[in-house]
Amino acid sequence: MLSPVETMRADAGSANLVVALCPPLTLLFSSYWPIFTRIGDFAIGVAAIAAVASLLLSGKKPSIYTLLIGGTIICLIIVGWVPHDLPVTQVYVQIGQLLAFGVVVSDFRRVAANSTFHVISIFLVGLMLIVNFTPSAWVELIQHNRTWTSPVFGNSNTLGYVFAILSIYCFMSAKVVPAIRMRAMAYLLFTVLLFYIAASGSRGALLMVAVFFSAYLIGKVFKGNKAVLSGGATLTLLMVPVVTLGYPAALGAHVNLVPPPMSRSPSADSPPACVPTSFQLCPGVQEPAKFKTPDRRAGGFLGLKKHIGSGRQKIWPAMIELAGQSPVWGHGLGALPGPYLTPPNTVRHAHSDFLQVYYQFGLIGVALYAFLWCVLFVRAIGVLDIGARSAAVAVLCAACVLATLEVVLIQVHLGMTVALGILATTEFTSRALDASAVAAGDRAQTPAIG
Repeated sequence: MLSPVETMRADAGSANLVVALCPPLTLLFSSYWPIFTRIGDFAIGVAAIAAVASLLLSGKKPSIYTLLIGGTIICLIIVGWVPHDLPVTQVYVQIGQLLAFGVVVSDFRRVAANSTFHVISIFLVGLMLIVNFTPSAWVELIQHNRTWTSPVFGNSNTLGYVFAILSIYCFMSAKVVPAIRMRAMAYLLFTVLLFYIAASGSRGALLMVAVFFSAYLIGKVFKGNKAVLSGGATLTLLMVPVVTLGYPAALGAHVNLVPPPMSRSPSADSPPACVPTSFQLCPGVQEPAKFKTPDRRAGGFLGLKKHIGSGRQKIWPAMIELAGQSPVWGHGLGALPGPYLTPPNTVRHAHSDFLQVYYQFGLIGVALYAFLWCVLFVRAIGVLDIGARSAAVAVLCAACVLATLEVVLIQVHLGMTVALGILATTEFTSRALDASAVAAGDRAQTPAIG
């Protein structure tokens, strides 16, 4: 009979299994179909509740990393909420999203995956492949070399990101499948996922997968050398401002870090004023009919037919200029830049997590967000197991690529960042650990900052 302590640890292990099964479902948050979006919302909530249950049932004291992550999230909420008068629903939604993400990444989990876990995970990944397969998309790809899309996610780039994350999930869980047939099935799904990514023509998704496997293989080759992984993490973070500023500049765009004065600052509950940026991004200046909607499926297999300009070369400089209207505190939670952008770039977000944070939380928020990334990388580099250490750092590098290209921390693709957060904080193993091994492993997984 198990002792009360052993029972609590077993319950914590079950909660960790629930968290580890959520990534395929959280990705549905980005779906175009309301029913799938609700499933994604539910999965995010389940992951957050299970993560809290794991923390409470494990009997561990909160690590320094848990405290730092929790404190950073709280500070972000304070910066985005307190200095602004924004009593809108979107504010409370974003607060809930930030808290859910903070809870999911607050602790590093070891998941002793059994056969039931692998059957369920393979089923969920296979289900995602089935619902996104349409005969018309196959015909368009084969006969006309048009990128794959599906009614579930609509946008081929979103589809590519979803399958990139699923491929990482499938690869990490498949490495510990004990049964040969089940492992073969997992790797077969992984291969099919790679095909879907290539068929989507999403260069960002392809880059995510390339960065993940490069970082993972480097970690394995150098036997988890912490100096090598630290260098890779540092390089990944440094590439964010280089890409954000360099990409528009390389395509001839001019970035105004200090914008010209405007009549009033944008807010979440007031109509936008005409913002006299260098792009003249004033709503209603030109009739929408003059803008031809670009064919987003013309990129072809691997995106080889896509133009180097993705639209971000226009959106990013405009976002920097708009955020510069309130550079310190930002424009607050719930503030959206879409009304300030002219067609066809009238998106509701910055197509960059870091710029969205800058727009809403200002430079203080950017500093807090960068600190959060540093904490996550430092904890990942301190993981005891070499394979788990390499995988955790590799997932964070891939997540950083996605955060540079899309808004994933809040609002648009929250399900993606929750899925990646789970993968970055989970060590998959196939062996059952006794209570003493779990206790020793938990202490080793969260080394103190020296």
